[in-house]
Amino acid sequence: VNGSNDVDLESLGIDDDEEDANEHSPDDLARLQGFKCMEELYLGGTNMESTGCLSVSNMLLTNLSLRTICLSDNGLNDQDLSLFSQSLSRNRELPLETLRLSFNKLTCVGGETLM
Repeated sequence: VNGSNDVDLESLGIDDDEEDANEHSPDDLARLQGFKCMEELYLGGTNMESTGCLSVSNMLLTNLSLRTICLSDNGLNDQDLSLFSQSLSRNRELPLETLRLSFNKLTCVGGETLM
């Protein structure tokens, strides 16, 4: 992941189909903030856990284009989803249509934070 403040990238995918998917550092995910016009973000199976979720949550605060986010199979828990949900609620202009969270450590408590 390589980002800066003026990057115009519509889609980014890092998933478990790639051989190096589990080799991405928290610093790689922190660079997501530079992608302000991204429409699709696929980070399934990257084992990002809390640190990566924080990076995605921070990106959500400034992104006005993201329509699809896949965070499946990342070891996320209810607390991670709560932080993610706070970012979503602070950015009411985000046109999010699809959020994939399957195969994480979420309970109905975490799901309620999205409502």
